[in-house]
Order: sequence, then structure tokens, then C-alpha cells
Amino acid sequence: MPKIQLKSNGQYVVTIDKGIGDAMDLAGADAEWSIASRNKLELQITSRQTDE
Repeated sequence: MPKIQLKSNGQYVVTIDKGIGDAMDLAGADAEWSIASRNKLELQITSRQTDE
């Protein structure tokens, strides 16, 4: 389950479980967030290091 933390500078940080990150090849990936609803964020991977 992702963890959400609030940093001292006001930024939020979302931590994704290693298993999910590895399975989706997220290391070094570029992504875009969008708001789907009040309780739902969507994350779309726009490119991965392996795409280059």
C-alpha cells in the first residue's frame, strides 16, 4: 500500500511498494498525475529508461 508523507517544505511524497515498482519497471520512469475524483489520483507512466 502506498505511503503518503508531508515534507517540511509542504510537498507530499508518495512511496510505492518495491514489488509494485519493480513489476511496473518504475525506476527512473517519468510519470504524470491526474485527479480522477476527490478520492482518486491516476498515475500514467509517460516514459521509462528502457524506452530510450
